[in-house]
Amino acid sequence: MALMFDGQVDDRHFEITDTSGNPVDVREVVCPILKLMNETTWDFIGTGFFIAENGIFATARHVLLDALDKESNQPHSLFIIQWLPDGKHILRDVQYIVLHSTMDVAVGSVWPRIHAQTGEPLLTKQLIMTADQPSIGEVIFTYAYPRTIVHHDPQPRIFLYPGYYPGKLEEYYPYGPDRVKLPFPCFRTSIWLHGGASGGPVVDSRGRVFAINSASFGGAPDISFVSRVIDILGLTFPAVSIGDSSPAPMLIFELARRGYLSFRPPLSHRFLNLSAPIFDA
Repeated sequence: MALMFDGQVDDRHFEITDTSGNPVDVREVVCPILKLMNETTWDFIGTGFFIAENGIFATARHVLLDALDKESNQPHSLFIIQWLPDGKHILRDVQYIVLHSTMDVAVGSVWPRIHAQTGEPLLTKQLIMTADQPSIGEVIFTYAYPRTIVHHDPQPRIFLYPGYYPGKLEEYYPYGPDRVKLPFPCFRTSIWLHGGASGGPVVDSRGRVFAINSASFGGAPDISFVSRVIDILGLTFPAVSIGDSSPAPMLIFELARRGYLSFRPPLSHRFLNLSAPIFDA
């Protein structure tokens, strides 16, 4: 598979920082998600972003639903393209995926890998998330891979055209804007969500991820809906190893509480009750 990348985007007005407050090369944390249909046929299904250094990522539920059949089995392998600090890229096999039953959020993880030069585990950079709700009218943005093109003749080639897409937070719906398509808490924004941007991080004016790209509104370029990132906290990851312990299921909230995920400000136990809206209407 050949990979063509065109990411020459003016990023002077956008900032994403790591847990130390240093600017992050956004390509190292926001990644395209691919589905391998057979030995030579690839399909781009959406965008994801790393939330822990061991390769746990977040995305939209409907992105990963594209990888499942009607019986919720996963017949095809999933991959994430990860960029390294030296500008090279690698394909990371997706190990687990966990979908929320109702919210348009999901998490997954890639299989562990060893760094070819150092022999150490290959870690991923992670984005800072927040449970804070931005102010109405606040300038926000997303970074995603909406214009990805996959060609298969005469050989597989994937053309990536990522970009920053700004907008403003327009409204918060604690019970969803409707009871059919979006019956869960979400935000309305003026970000123009192109196809393929689903699952990308939505960042507030302080460089923290507060939401995940979910849906656009028909043909209106300035109406989109994004899901709360805090709704991943109620998901249970199937196998997590802490230290020398054997892999065991663990709540995403517990991973955040232990510091494996970064939230600013730190989370409180009130976020365990995720069946009800957290923000005030």
